[in-house]
Amino acid sequence: MIRGKPVSVRRLKRPIELLFNLEHPEELAVVTEVNEKQDDGEELIEDEADSSPDELQRRFDKMTFVVATKKLEQLSHWVKVTDVFKTDEDAPFLERAGIEKVSDPRFKNYSQRLARLRGIRKYIYRMDVLERNLSYNEVTEIFVRVNSLGAKLRSSDLALAQITSKWRNSLKIFQAFQQECAKAGFDLDLGLYLKT
Repeated sequence: MIRGKPVSVRRLKRPIELLFNLEHPEELAVVTEVNEKQDDGEELIEDEADSSPDELQRRFDKMTFVVATKKLEQLSHWVKVTDVFKTDEDAPFLERAGIEKVSDPRFKNYSQRLARLRGIRKYIYRMDVLERNLSYNEVTEIFVRVNSLGAKLRSSDLALAQITSKWRNSLKIFQAFQQECAKAGFDLDLGLYLKT
């Protein structure tokens, strides 16, 4: 996305585009995860299925980033992250949001938010390259320890890392079992099979 292109994810037909909410609240209370099974970008997650369109919109308005939907893309305060990274100019986004003058109270706020978003490009990402002579078990242990304080991982992610370090090719076995179950009408997340 930093390069101005949507992210292609395996098993998804279309690349994922993220939207940035220029009106997001300062204190964030909601975290959104990508549903990898989603084809059209419009499918709802379980707890949203019974929500009215107004309730859903209120939830989205509390978020900073969401996976793009056609409906949200049409709202003037939601901008494509890739579009923001393609240019250093704020004018197209401010005009779309209906800001015509510098005296508009939203002008400074939106400009600062767009600058902070672009600031992600300057973030230095740490990468550790491990020696080739380490065992699979040692590499997995490093992975688990490094990620336990950083990225939010599900317990099934950590379990999968530990299992595959000791049982080679087990991931292929789990995925094959998952596909068999899906054919029988039980299309569940791989993490659920790992837990059982």
